[in-house]
Amino acid sequence: MATARIHMGPSAYPPAFYCTFGHQVMQNPVMNLNCQHLFDAAVLANNKRCPVDDTVLDCIPFNELKELIKANVSLSPKKSNPASQGPTPLKPKIVLSAENVHGDDVHGFIQYNGGFVSGSKDGTIKGWGPDLQHRVVYSGNGGAIDYKYWVTALASHPNATPFFSGSRDGQVVAWSPKGKPYTPEPWVFPDSGQHKAKARNLHRVTCLAALPDEGSNTPFLAGTPQRIHKLVLDAEGGKIRMVGSTKVHDNDWVYCVDPVDSQFGDQRLVVVVGAALEIWDQKDESLAGRWKFFSRPVAEDRGEIGRSQQGQIQRPHISAIARGAANIAEIAYTCFENNRGFGAVRIVNIEKSVITFNAEEHIGRTWCIAYATPQIFATGADDHLIKLWDVRVGPKSILSSPPQSGRVSCLVSPRENHLVSASCPDDVKRGGEKASFTLWDILGGSQPAINDSDFPPLY
Repeated sequence: MATARIHMGPSAYPPAFYCTFGHQVMQNPVMNLNCQHLFDAAVLANNKRCPVDDTVLDCIPFNELKELIKANVSLSPKKSNPASQGPTPLKPKIVLSAENVHGDDVHGFIQYNGGFVSGSKDGTIKGWGPDLQHRVVYSGNGGAIDYKYWVTALASHPNATPFFSGSRDGQVVAWSPKGKPYTPEPWVFPDSGQHKAKARNLHRVTCLAALPDEGSNTPFLAGTPQRIHKLVLDAEGGKIRMVGSTKVHDNDWVYCVDPVDSQFGDQRLVVVVGAALEIWDQKDESLAGRWKFFSRPVAEDRGEIGRSQQGQIQRPHISAIARGAANIAEIAYTCFENNRGFGAVRIVNIEKSVITFNAEEHIGRTWCIAYATPQIFATGADDHLIKLWDVRVGPKSILSSPPQSGRVSCLVSPRENHLVSASCPDDVKRGGEKASFTLWDILGGSQPAINDSDFPPLY
């Protein structure tokens, strides 16, 4: 409900909603069922569409809405819209748990081959079935943990056979389902010589995103300090080659990169640079893999920057992004700790450059985000918690998990209504407990039991 905030003035008791479009305390708050934005009815008197996202207005008085939610009545607009169906009662339960799955933090999760793939700070990449059945080890270091091989990024595409991994030392590898690299040698990013960072991070691959196949080639995107790159896997030729690169910042890292849906143009990218979220456009069709700045839906808020107890500057970097099926123009994202101690969870409409959802509940850095349904997503953070959010309800979590073994660093949904979380104790080097997975059914068993045989074979 980004279009409203709580007004606590002396004449407003109990607290009232304040309409940011009408600049007034709401006398008659109503909610548009098509997008869940809240306004004063007077603001919409002469409108047929929502002023925020241009959806058709189909409104309900807020007091009536609250009673329907309490009664668990499905809320639907006159024209069927899955995004506006009412909240489903959730009773999450743990289906399965797996301990000591990696020797250190998990820093990459992707859906793949009917299950998922995990990549860890311990340098290993592993494939799993949807029921946490261990399938294959893609890479490993013989049990020895060397943080220069830290797996920092993973990416797959539904229409592409390979998946891609990136590591702290700048290596990119394309993997087959059988656990073998497609190319004899990995692609290695050279040091640009212009980035100011610790030596171990000069080559770091910060994010990856696969693109649809182009004939026999599978293109993909990579983010590094300062730049976004387009690379191509030529499986027949047995090599990875770069086809274009663009500098997006003098020093910040590209934390996330994601192709924008076709309604915005096939050649636009969502690019997270430090604490900002930007849109970059293809520079010229004749210059493959070259982009130009288009817009900045989320600018860095300098007022959120703080300092650690050691005096180091702390910026609330955007750590992860996700897009639900309810509204493809909206991108949910998580942030590192701000100067108030919170890791924010937000949603931005990239067409309007408007933040429509802003929550501060997680303590410390919020690391990860994943949609379990078109409207419900989960986040994980330093505070050892997983929180569930419903875009129809607004910026307040609908459930929190019991404390996990450590920070929740990764989430993935192997199928709708299910989530796999990864957590790892902070003292992993000294203790016997390592990283673990937990499989959650967010509806509490209303789904049939997961059966690995229901999914495609490994190869």
